[in-house]
Amino acid sequence: MILEPPAHFDSNEWFIIGAVVVVLTISWMLPRRWLPVQTIFLVLFNLYLGKLGDYLLAIPPVDLYDANDTEKYEIFDFVLYVAVYPPVVYIMLNVYDKWKLKGMRRVLYISFFALLTTGLEWLAILAHVFTYKGWHIGYSFFVYCAVYTLNVLVFHWVRRAIMREKGHVDPQW
Repeated sequence: MILEPPAHFDSNEWFIIGAVVVVLTISWMLPRRWLPVQTIFLVLFNLYLGKLGDYLLAIPPVDLYDANDTEKYEIFDFVLYVAVYPPVVYIMLNVYDKWKLKGMRRVLYISFFALLTTGLEWLAILAHVFTYKGWHIGYSFFVYCAVYTLNVLVFHWVRRAIMREKGHVDPQW
């Protein structure tokens, strides 16, 4: 994998740097609620999800959007995958786990976080992080709902697997 330098160091790179600082700062301030294996699994899972989503939607033949300055894989594309996407999900799941959400509150929380993330994507569009070529930001809300729901399911699946290994049962789900 060859990482291309940005064609121009401008608003999209500064936006990504700012996003990295904000989400990593919030992530580090949150209490460590899980075993390191859970966190590592969720980070790797979301790295995979981000790459899979872009593979399916952002390259030919579908090619609905571009990230950053060119269609090539840039250093700042990598930074998005590694230092922005997983920490955002970590923040979402950390609060979700703390509040022990169930039922309609879980649905509302996932919807709220999807709306919040869609708003952040809109700011990223203004900073030219994304260039749409057939995508509409309204689609992103539903994608984020699916991604966060999948993450909640995987979070519980991993927790149950660890609990089973230790001989315990997960009371939350």
